[in-house]
Amino acid sequence: MDYNRYPFWIRRQLERLNVNEANITFNEHYFKRSHRNITEETCIETIKQGSVIMFKSLWPGKLVFTKYFGKENQTYTVVTFFKEDRIEVRTAWKKEGR
Repeated sequence: MDYNRYPFWIRRQLERLNVNEANITFNEHYFKRSHRNITEETCIETIKQGSVIMFKSLWPGKLVFTKYFGKENQTYTVVTFFKEDRIEVRTAWKKEGR
């Protein structure tokens, strides 16, 4: 994946923990928001194939991923924190359309 379009600190986080091979865990806050009806598989796919929203991401470790699923006509947004050895999903939400 080409990370050159992102600022240096985002590139460093994405290269340090390979998104496709990293251990992805879910915070208890994510499970408290079960009324949003977002599966863990959808969150993992959004992290692996989605793009980073730079203006919502914060240094040193908060990255926000988004991905549009065309058949469902839904856009999923996942807030993650990059830890030393894993990626932790804090929360996720979806919206209609792009």
